[in-house]
Amino acid sequence: MGVVTQQRGRPDLEDSLKSIVAQVEEMNARWQCYVERREKYIRAVEQRCTELEQAAATERQHHYHRHQHQQPPHQLTDELQRRIDQMLLDQRHKTELADEARLKVHSTVFTRKS
Repeated sequence: MGVVTQQRGRPDLEDSLKSIVAQVEEMNARWQCYVERREKYIRAVEQRCTELEQAAATERQHHYHRHQHQQPPHQLTDELQRRIDQMLLDQRHKTELADEARLKVHSTVFTRKS
Protein backbone atom coordinates (compact mmCIF):
# COMPACT_ATOMS: atom_id res chain seq x y z
CA MET A 1 0.00 0.00 0.00
CA GLY A 2 2.97 2.29 0.47
CA VAL A 3 3.61 2.47 -3.30
CA VAL A 4 -0.03 3.28 -4.05
CA THR A 5 -0.04 6.00 -1.41
CA GLN A 6 3.14 7.53 -2.84
CA GLN A 7 1.75 7.53 -6.38
CA ARG A 8 -1.48 9.15 -5.27
CA GLY A 9 0.58 11.86 -3.67
CA ARG A 10 2.26 12.62 -7.06
CA PRO A 11 -0.42 13.18 -9.72
CA ASP A 12 2.17 14.69 -12.04
CA LEU A 13 4.03 11.36 -12.16
CA GLU A 14 0.82 9.46 -12.84
CA ASP A 15 -0.17 11.91 -15.59
CA SER A 16 3.31 11.68 -17.08
CA LEU A 17 3.19 7.88 -17.12
CA LYS A 18 -0.28 7.90 -18.67
CA SER A 19 0.97 10.28 -21.35
CA ILE A 20 3.95 8.06 -22.10
CA VAL A 21 1.75 4.96 -22.30
CA ALA A 22 -0.63 6.79 -24.66
CA GLN A 23 2.28 7.86 -26.88
CA VAL A 24 3.68 4.33 -26.97
CA GLU A 25 0.27 2.89 -27.82
CA GLU A 26 -0.15 5.45 -30.62
CA MET A 27 3.31 4.70 -32.02
CA ASN A 28 2.63 0.97 -31.81
CA ALA A 29 -0.67 1.36 -33.67
CA ARG A 30 1.04 3.42 -36.38
CA TRP A 31 3.85 0.87 -36.65
CA GLN A 32 1.38 -2.02 -36.95
CA CYS A 33 -0.50 -0.13 -39.67
CA TYR A 34 2.77 0.45 -41.52
CA VAL A 35 3.77 -3.21 -41.21
CA GLU A 36 0.39 -4.34 -42.55
CA ARG A 37 0.64 -1.95 -45.53
CA ARG A 38 4.21 -3.04 -46.23
CA GLU A 39 3.29 -6.73 -46.10
CA LYS A 40 0.38 -6.10 -48.47
CA TYR A 41 2.70 -4.24 -50.84
CA ILE A 42 5.31 -7.01 -50.71
CA ARG A 43 2.67 -9.65 -51.47
CA ALA A 44 1.52 -7.54 -54.44
CA VAL A 45 5.11 -7.18 -55.72
CA GLU A 46 5.70 -10.92 -55.34
CA GLN A 47 2.44 -11.64 -57.17
CA ARG A 48 3.43 -9.24 -59.96
CA CYS A 49 6.86 -10.89 -60.26
CA THR A 50 5.19 -14.30 -60.53
CA GLU A 51 2.87 -12.96 -63.22
CA LEU A 52 5.81 -11.47 -65.12
CA GLU A 53 7.76 -14.72 -64.91
CA GLN A 54 4.75 -16.64 -66.19
CA ALA A 55 4.21 -14.11 -68.98
CA ALA A 56 7.88 -14.37 -69.95
CA ALA A 57 7.71 -18.16 -70.00
CA THR A 58 4.55 -18.04 -72.12
CA GLU A 59 6.13 -15.52 -74.47
CA ARG A 60 9.23 -17.69 -74.80
CA GLN A 61 7.03 -20.68 -75.68
CA HIS A 62 5.02 -18.71 -78.23
CA HIS A 63 8.15 -17.23 -79.68
CA TYR A 64 9.76 -20.64 -79.94
CA HIS A 65 6.74 -22.12 -81.69
CA ARG A 66 6.57 -19.23 -84.15
CA HIS A 67 10.28 -19.31 -84.88
CA GLN A 68 11.08 -22.92 -84.20
CA HIS A 69 13.45 -23.17 -87.13
CA GLN A 70 15.30 -19.93 -86.28
CA GLN A 71 16.55 -20.34 -82.70
CA PRO A 72 16.38 -22.76 -79.77
CA PRO A 73 13.86 -22.11 -76.95
CA HIS A 74 16.46 -21.08 -74.38
CA GLN A 75 17.55 -18.04 -76.38
CA LEU A 76 15.51 -14.87 -76.04
CA THR A 77 15.31 -12.20 -78.65
CA ASP A 78 17.06 -8.98 -77.71
CA GLU A 79 13.75 -7.13 -77.61
CA LEU A 80 12.12 -9.68 -75.30
CA GLN A 81 15.17 -9.74 -73.03
CA ARG A 82 15.12 -5.92 -72.83
CA ARG A 83 11.43 -5.96 -71.91
CA ILE A 84 11.99 -8.54 -69.19
CA ASP A 85 15.00 -6.65 -67.85
CA GLN A 86 13.03 -3.41 -67.76
CA MET A 87 10.14 -5.05 -65.89
CA LEU A 88 12.56 -6.45 -63.33
CA LEU A 89 14.29 -3.08 -62.93
CA ASP A 90 10.92 -1.38 -62.43
CA GLN A 91 9.98 -3.87 -59.72
CA ARG A 92 13.37 -3.50 -58.03
CA HIS A 93 12.93 0.29 -58.02
CA LYS A 94 9.48 -0.03 -56.43
CA THR A 95 10.89 -2.34 -53.77
CA GLU A 96 13.69 0.13 -53.02
CA LEU A 97 11.14 2.92 -52.66
CA ALA A 98 9.17 0.79 -50.22
CA ASP A 99 12.32 0.12 -48.20
CA GLU A 100 13.13 3.85 -48.11
CA ALA A 101 9.61 4.58 -46.89
CA ARG A 102 9.99 1.91 -44.21
CA LEU A 103 13.24 3.46 -43.00
CA LYS A 104 11.66 6.91 -42.94
CA VAL A 105 8.74 5.69 -40.84
CA HIS A 106 11.10 3.74 -38.61
CA SER A 107 13.32 6.78 -38.00
CA THR A 108 10.27 8.99 -37.40
CA VAL A 109 8.83 6.60 -34.81
CA PHE A 110 12.10 6.23 -32.95
CA THR A 111 12.98 9.91 -33.18
CA ARG A 112 9.69 10.80 -31.47
CA LYS A 113 10.32 8.14 -28.85
CA SER A 114 13.62 9.73 -27.77
